[in-house]
Amino acid sequence: MSLKKLNLLKTRLNEKGYSAYIVPGTDPHGSEYLPAIWQRRQFITGFTGSSGDCVISNSECGLWTDSRYYLQAEEQLAESGFTLFRQGIAGVPDISEWLCSQFSFSHRVALDPQLVSIQKAEELQQKLSQSNIELIFDSENLIDNIWENRPSFPEKPVFILSDEIAGKNADQKLKYLRQQLSNMESDLIILSSLDSIAWLTNLRGSDIPYNPLFISYAVVSETTAKIYIGPTQVPDHVKNARKDVWDFGNYFDFEKDLISISGKRVWLDKGKNSYWIYLLIKNNNSILFEKNPVEYYKALKSETEIKNMIKAHTIDGSAVTKFLCWLQKESSTNGVTELSAAKKLEEFRRQAKAYQNDSFHPISAFGPHGAIVHYSHTKESSIPITENGLYLIDSGAHYLFGTTDITRTIAIGQASSEQKEMYTRVLKGFIHLITTSFPQGTSGSQLDVLARQYLWEIGLDYGHGTGHGVGYFLNVHEGPQAISPSRGWDTPLKPFMVCSIEPGFYKTGEYGIRIENLVYVDVDKELSSDSNLFYCFKNLTQCPFDSNLIDSKWLTAFEIDFINQYHQQVKINLEKYLNAHENEWLEKIIRPIEC
Repeated sequence: MSLKKLNLLKTRLNEKGYSAYIVPGTDPHGSEYLPAIWQRRQFITGFTGSSGDCVISNSECGLWTDSRYYLQAEEQLAESGFTLFRQGIAGVPDISEWLCSQFSFSHRVALDPQLVSIQKAEELQQKLSQSNIELIFDSENLIDNIWENRPSFPEKPVFILSDEIAGKNADQKLKYLRQQLSNMESDLIILSSLDSIAWLTNLRGSDIPYNPLFISYAVVSETTAKIYIGPTQVPDHVKNARKDVWDFGNYFDFEKDLISISGKRVWLDKGKNSYWIYLLIKNNNSILFEKNPVEYYKALKSETEIKNMIKAHTIDGSAVTKFLCWLQKESSTNGVTELSAAKKLEEFRRQAKAYQNDSFHPISAFGPHGAIVHYSHTKESSIPITENGLYLIDSGAHYLFGTTDITRTIAIGQASSEQKEMYTRVLKGFIHLITTSFPQGTSGSQLDVLARQYLWEIGLDYGHGTGHGVGYFLNVHEGPQAISPSRGWDTPLKPFMVCSIEPGFYKTGEYGIRIENLVYVDVDKELSSDSNLFYCFKNLTQCPFDSNLIDSKWLTAFEIDFINQYHQQVKINLEKYLNAHENEWLEKIIRPIEC
């Protein structure tokens, strides 16, 4: 079926006179998770990962993705007509390098400008021009032309997040944004990022799987604020509650209204706004290119948000702990599979009234599937969870007052000495990062090595970042902060930023290990002085590690003390949520480690 679609697309390319066509794995809003209507790359390739772009030409078709998806892409691209290009491996060309090696003068490469940021469009244009390749921005998306029974535009109703839960009301947030406009002497700003718009308005929706967002654009000036959204998505009570702050326009009128803007100084974020927006307004306006200020302000949680996230993680930790207790009892006797395990975890989470939905598709992976960093279980791929293997569960949830993300790896049956050593080395890296204090101005990129050091000392590593920002009942992956060699280097960590800490180790074909907690940044009062301000991480996640996988001979007294103290805190926070059997299991799993 994929080959049939691919041949149809190649025919369309020839009709348009294009040598190649780029299909980014995103949407007009730069989203990570896409509504079905915009899953174009998945439609044409069959690859379901959340990161990856593809190129179609008559000579060769390729898909580029990072190390999290190498194994998954390998499986899903089989007999698809696409070659896998593994980003990050020495000698593997990126898309622009590959295009320059395939084509030259007089060749035309096309791209939908709605699906590429201004920054990436300019970079691609510059690189292709060096080989005299013409980059065509064609708003007629060629995938849409061949997509039969394409899903419709989602138009689910939005709802208001109360000020009590949000921490700051929508008026305060809009006032902040307008102050930034004034500071930058700009007339208006155009927002494309869906989480920025949801945060700014204190509205939430359900247009996108796993994200409480609604498809929209926003245009804000010193006197006006307008959201462009599906015409049936805003109930009357929401309009009435926001009528003095926000005007609601039709999403499909956005292009027409952009074209009418003239003589203004317009603020665009090169990394967030699409090149399509830039093309529509550049001729009649002056453009200010600066980062979207909402992204940074949103990352600095309020005291209310942190307080609520602590509550959310306690509730979530009890659900995950109940699940781990259930799993170790049931897996060897009742035919538990990756799929049924994930469903059971959701059942435990649904017991909380504030639970909304999962914050991403859970990674429920046993044995060799655990080595696939972003393994996505399906009905067809799900395997039984049996004795003598490692089970990795990476999952999270949205509650009305917070978003969670947690990974635990547990032994089903007996673990090997190698597995225990690797688990303990990953745990050591986790401990040394979460307990490190750092001076003001430090970015996550500078701290990333702390989580890797005990793998590096034996010549091992993991191919993903150590941490990402997390939203407040918003996207589980949030910027601009990150703990990674490749991201977040230009964003110093500041108090009340929330990040994950998630080192891992993956042995292809055998097992995977990952340990993940969420933390927030706070002031280290003991180390700080009048001349030097130091920050530290404060833990959010409440769930035990698997003592059956910890080999104490690899641990220092400091590390042992951390584990024992953490487990006692978990017990204090969770025991009232657990029944007698679950508390008994918890007592065994958190038994003190002796030096």
